[in-house]
Amino acid sequence: MALEDEQSIINLMSFDCLICMETIEIGQGIMLRECLHTFCRYVFLQIFTIFLSFYILIFLLVTEIVFWR
Repeated sequence: MALEDEQSIINLMSFDCLICMETIEIGQGIMLRECLHTFCRYVFLQIFTIFLSFYILIFLLVTEIVFWR
């Protein structure tokens, strides 16, 4: 897959993560292509886990509601 088709790319410059306040070296973070937000891998994985957990919870709640109707 070509680089321009990716949703996120590895950071090409070091940056300070605004969430964990650590300096992130080249290749140790993720930049989102659409908005250019940068995250260290740890923070990105935490955010991804939270969103995934939220959607699983919603799915389970909807399934429970539909099942008990």
